[in-house]
Amino acid sequence: MAKRIDWQAKNRALRALALMSEEDLSLREASRRAHVGHDTVERVGKQTGALFKSAGRWEVEPTRAATVRRGVLGPSGRWQGVRVMLGEDADTLRDYARAVRSMDPERIKAFEGVEVVDSQGKTHRLLTDLPTLRRLARAGELDDIPDWVFGQTP
Repeated sequence: MAKRIDWQAKNRALRALALMSEEDLSLREASRRAHVGHDTVERVGKQTGALFKSAGRWEVEPTRAATVRRGVLGPSGRWQGVRVMLGEDADTLRDYARAVRSMDPERIKAFEGVEVVDSQGKTHRLLTDLPTLRRLARAGELDDIPDWVFGQTP
């Protein structure tokens, strides 16, 4: 019976696949940097169809399986789920959500003018207008930010 991969190891393996794609790293180097076994990355990569061998080297073909759900604040002030490729955009959205949760003006200001592109190619501008964010916070719209916004669910 095949060993089941827990969701945290799978997320680290997907992160390793993203590193291979973004930084042209070998499978072993990406695994090391993502703190996951190379065999786990290989297995997850094969399962998702993102990993294949070309000229004796493992290569990555991004797929929907190599995406994660993160959140952006929509015009209505509600968190909207978007699927982004693992990597810089996913990290940006996670850090943005943390900044919004903290309501620290300096942390939020760092995201002014920042846009992320989802896996469908749609661009999302991050809401950084402090008066609007404060109004949403007073209305209780920011009290219960779902865990998936931060990438904390399988």
